[in-house]
Amino acid sequence: MKLKRLLTAALSAVMALSVCALPAMADDSGTTATTTPKKTASVIDTGKTGSITINKYEYNATNSTDPRDNGEGGTSIPAGAKKLDGVEFTIYRVQDVGWLKQYYQYTGTDTANAPVAQPAITDYVESGKIKASYANKKIASQKTGESPNAEGQVKFNELPLGLYVVIETGKPDSVTKATDPFLVSVPMTSVDEQNWLYDIIVNPKNKTEYAGITLQKKGMTGNTEDSTDMGGYKFKLEKYVEGSSGAAGTWTPITKATKNGVDNAGTALDLTTSAVDGTIVVSDLSAGVYRFTEETSTGKYGYIVDGTTHYIFKVNGKNIEEITDDTEKTKYSEAGYTNIFDATDATGNQVNVYNYRPDVEKKVTDRESNSGKEAYYNIGDSVPYVVTVKVPKNIVSLKKFSIDDTPTNLEDDSASVKVYKGDSAVTGFYNVTQKGNGFTISFTPSRMSDYAGETLTIKYNAKLLDSASVDAAGNSNAVKLHYSNQILPTTIPGEGPTPTENTIEDTTYVYTFRIDIVKTAEDKTTRLGGVVFDLYKQVKTSKLTTEEAGKKITKEEAEKLGLPVDADSTWTKITTLTTSIDEDPAKKGTAEYKGLAKGTYYLVETKTVDQYNLLSAPVKVELNVSATTTWTEESAYDAKGNLVKHDVSKKTTEFVNSKDASTGYVVTNIINRKGFQLPVTGGFGTLLFSGIGVLLVLAGVSVLFSLKKKNKRA
Repeated sequence: MKLKRLLTAALSAVMALSVCALPAMADDSGTTATTTPKKTASVIDTGKTGSITINKYEYNATNSTDPRDNGEGGTSIPAGAKKLDGVEFTIYRVQDVGWLKQYYQYTGTDTANAPVAQPAITDYVESGKIKASYANKKIASQKTGESPNAEGQVKFNELPLGLYVVIETGKPDSVTKATDPFLVSVPMTSVDEQNWLYDIIVNPKNKTEYAGITLQKKGMTGNTEDSTDMGGYKFKLEKYVEGSSGAAGTWTPITKATKNGVDNAGTALDLTTSAVDGTIVVSDLSAGVYRFTEETSTGKYGYIVDGTTHYIFKVNGKNIEEITDDTEKTKYSEAGYTNIFDATDATGNQVNVYNYRPDVEKKVTDRESNSGKEAYYNIGDSVPYVVTVKVPKNIVSLKKFSIDDTPTNLEDDSASVKVYKGDSAVTGFYNVTQKGNGFTISFTPSRMSDYAGETLTIKYNAKLLDSASVDAAGNSNAVKLHYSNQILPTTIPGEGPTPTENTIEDTTYVYTFRIDIVKTAEDKTTRLGGVVFDLYKQVKTSKLTTEEAGKKITKEEAEKLGLPVDADSTWTKITTLTTSIDEDPAKKGTAEYKGLAKGTYYLVETKTVDQYNLLSAPVKVELNVSATTTWTEESAYDAKGNLVKHDVSKKTTEFVNSKDASTGYVVTNIINRKGFQLPVTGGFGTLLFSGIGVLLVLAGVSVLFSLKKKNKRA
């Protein structure tokens, strides 16, 4: 009987001392390693309290020889292990010091009067949670790294002695699997087996996974992707946090990098796109659902900042995933916003974010139906213009989209304004109003869904006025597109903050020229005033304007005037000119007419000075002047992102084949000669000619009488 009792006591001691190994470090598989039980000769001091310190690490290497914890903190930490914050531990005192003494001192018995058995974690924990019967045994919960704890650490102080269950009740999203619950005996035996250890140190490790994401900023004009470097666009990054007790989740800002496995714990994130490549790169995102939303821009390229679009993606371990499930999409979508879930592309973990902008270009059509930045016309002509508008793809979200047309020395015909998509005229989403000599087209963006990303063409005419300039300044006609450069969130449709605006401006020019006449006598010095000319121009019949058609002359009239005639052309009379009778030597004998397009003209003299002969044929005048325009700065953005494509203040124009490089005109010198002087009435010459005439008449009469007599005799 004594031998039996001795064996029973020895076995109980071995089982009891094995509890000392329960706080060992969890290995990568989550199982708890055990060591050989150790025996101590000392007695537990029931007057003391103890502590449990847990140092938490993230460790993703695989090493089967990792040393196990000894409870004294002397275990070396594997290379590559990093402190892990944000892990919550909850401890439960499931047995008191009395039970502990009975267990270790072999005096306790169970209902069968047998020694107390070695406890197992499953006695107290089920499915990773404390059993209901022990829920009231909770002592405290703490998170690693949370004040007053150090990084990666929690410390439970002043603990009454007993047996504790430690459960990892919370973990950051970076942790792929929580540490399995484990038991800790306070106290436990020291490494040297001579003493009881009241302050226990445990070093569990967790595997973690992170994903990196690149936001790539791209620009698009109309429906065409640009090559512009999209730097200076600021975004916010948010993460979805599940609600508790069935409540809706919320989005929390992510403004700092992950540190020690915890979101928002490191250095501040730079969420502004790079000037080099237009990207934002965020590393080490823990598992969860995130969204990028654009906020502001320092870019100067006129793109529209869209604050009402969320770019939503999911981090799953090391991967970025698109959300395709409709239920999930509904869960993560926010009313009043465009929610985009296309989060990856062929390049890997990347979100492509496009910014849109419109464009406008203006051209003037010349008399040969060619379109460009300049043309030549007569005063009074109807000048055709074409404005091309590239509509941004997010047009329906804009609050303003309008066009101002501002002519100089021209008058727009607002009634002639037509808007086309392709070859078809379109209506119903804009209004045209006269504005001075120009007009304004006010578009209604909310009605333009059919034209998002499309190109619209605006055609109209303008009349070149009498005030037209013939110098290098030309006669400009500028178009300016006004548009909202921000889409701002609002909970009330049609209301909310007013966005700022950008403009795009483009300008064309009409040039018109002048003919100067200098009328002199044969000596090329004496000026002749009062000489009258009619000015004509030959125009191709197919290009005849309405104004010219009202002044055309017939083919017969042209031939009578000596004007060259062909089957395809028509002659129009432009005006009548009279040379000046001013006695000022610089003015006398001169006439001018401004407002002529380049081409060939004819002057027909209809009245001249007494004693001078009218010209026997029209005078041909070649008005072959052309403008050479240089834009010293094109497509220049100002500090606010406004674009001026053809800046009036940056233009230089010189005239070629003109009398002067800064004024478009030609000078035609016309000489009149005096006629022959006939004798005056009553002079000898007159009598002589009269006598000869009488003699000729008499001779004729004599011949007639002679012929009659011969006829009678016959």
